[in-house]
Amino acid sequence: MIKICAVQMSSSFDSKRTLQKAAEFLQMADRGGANIVCFPELFNTGWFPQFPDPSAREISPFELAEDLNGKTIDLMTHYARKFGMVIIAPFFEKFEKKSDNKSDTFSSSFFYNSAAVVSEEGRILGVYRKIHIPHIEYYYEKTYFSAGSEIPVFETSFGKIGVQICWDNFFPEVSRILALKGADIIFAPTASAFSTNEKWFSAISANAFVNGVYIARVNRVGTDGFLDFYGKSFCVSPDGSLLDKGAKTGECIIIYNIHTDEIEKERKKWPFLEERQKDAYGEIL
Repeated sequence: MIKICAVQMSSSFDSKRTLQKAAEFLQMADRGGANIVCFPELFNTGWFPQFPDPSAREISPFELAEDLNGKTIDLMTHYARKFGMVIIAPFFEKFEKKSDNKSDTFSSSFFYNSAAVVSEEGRILGVYRKIHIPHIEYYYEKTYFSAGSEIPVFETSFGKIGVQICWDNFFPEVSRILALKGADIIFAPTASAFSTNEKWFSAISANAFVNGVYIARVNRVGTDGFLDFYGKSFCVSPDGSLLDKGAKTGECIIIYNIHTDEIEKERKKWPFLEERQKDAYGEIL
């Protein structure tokens, strides 16, 4: 059995206060015996993508971006080692790409809506960068983020896991690829507001069922500018059903007991992956 934990929390532009709160939630997760902990989308900052113009705030949102050596991931690696847990930390990533030309010394900055996966030893296993970037009211993400292009599976001491951030959950190709690459549990950090929870459950439940995986949706809460994030985090089993009633709308942690043997049972009962007809799918490539 694996214990996974969804941290349902509010965030603000006061990074010191937000990270202190995150540390307190990690302590709670440790007391609950959690093996893997996941935070919501961009948990370490306020929701700046609600503004179509980056100059709408006194401080440029791009100044909030961090690399893997920043204070957010540094804190996560500290607590991962301290508590012996895997931590999934979504953050606003600044990635410096250096020129391949040895005669050039310049580098280019890229910004991503990312999630770092930290092992229980405090080692960064890798980063997932959100692939599908929305550009709709209050989610003007193409203003701020480049699109990722890789769908990694992370091998942890507690099983193989994948990440798909928010909008990615509405594109079934992502969870299918993660399942084919061996993921047992998919974590879905989100930042959802308005009355959309049923749509999220429908999409995530279907993805879990047709791929025979667990999917844990971890949502933000609290009022941030124009948005009221409603929480209601939940975890879906490989048969597409809720593990429990899910969370409500306040700050909390939710710990789920994951039985990975259920994955094999459901895949034998519903052999969707085994019976795929790949040769007939050429039209979607």
